[in-house]
Amino acid sequence: LYQIQEEFKKALDACEKAFAIQKKKLPEGHPLLAASLDLQANLHLVLGSAERAQLLAESALAMRREVYGSEHSEIASSLRTLGLIYAKKGKGDKAADLHERALAMRRTLVGSDSPEALESLDDLVVLYEELGHYKKALPHCIAGVKLSNEHLKDDLAERMSRQDALGRLYEATGDYRNALYAFRDSLIFSRKIHGNKGPVLAAHLEQIARVHSAMGNREDALKLQK
Repeated sequence: LYQIQEEFKKALDACEKAFAIQKKKLPEGHPLLAASLDLQANLHLVLGSAERAQLLAESALAMRREVYGSEHSEIASSLRTLGLIYAKKGKGDKAADLHERALAMRRTLVGSDSPEALESLDDLVVLYEELGHYKKALPHCIAGVKLSNEHLKDDLAERMSRQDALGRLYEATGDYRNALYAFRDSLIFSRKIHGNKGPVLAAHLEQIARVHSAMGNREDALKLQK
């Protein structure tokens, strides 16, 4: 962990030096300046300086609005960064609003099936799950699963992870039947990736057994746990 933090510190130092040079050479409000501020904000956030990150992200957003107006993919990126910052600061409702706005903008400007839209869907799933708002997370997770199935067909690990997340959300909302379907799909991916033995397979079987138990299917649960 220390080594990783040191790498982020080096990246931040390099970014700040580059920004100082860019600020002297580029005209005020240049898009590269805003991009650098946004990157610095993200690095400060990773390093635990949420307040500094917020100041930089807000400056980047203001700069981008001067250049692009209120609707642009770069504006959506700034909204996302601020959403991550507010989530880190424990302001979940504000973070959710920013992420929802970023998602809506990205769907309109770059497409509902774009990587950017998928990123925003993931942001919302993670946030709502952390807040315990499982029903709010569910439609975003379903949309993410659909996109990954359409555009990431060869990335079995990614699709498995998304099915796991979907299963957990269905389970958390008490929809055990759909949780079972999601966990079974995840198990199929697991077997394709890892084969029919090992800790990963065992974890997937345990998920299915847990749902069977919650549904009152004791015999099926016991069979899977053997």
